[in-house]
Amino acid sequence: MKTLSLGWALLILALCSVPGPALEESNLLGFDKVGHFGMFFIGALLWLRTWPGRWGRVLAAGVAFSVGIEVYQGLTPFLGRSADPFDVVADLAGLLVGYGLMRWLGRHRRVPAA
Repeated sequence: MKTLSLGWALLILALCSVPGPALEESNLLGFDKVGHFGMFFIGALLWLRTWPGRWGRVLAAGVAFSVGIEVYQGLTPFLGRSADPFDVVADLAGLLVGYGLMRWLGRHRRVPAA
């Protein structure tokens, strides 16, 4: 599971490194934001499953990773990328919804009858 979780993080970084036109920052609910939400939602599910009981660290690392990606994109304009603070908001939303789903699933997991 650890390999899958780390692989997912590398996939996110790779996707955010693909050269492409800079998306408009005002595109609050466009495909880019849905993509960011989805990547970090799935990431949260994987990372929280890999490191159970460490939700605070996982969420903090996810936020740091998100901010780091935007800083990286801001430093690579030659890739046609730019930093967008709304990407961080979408990433954070994905992380929090993923965390909420994992908590909900943890509370509603059936205990096998003895």
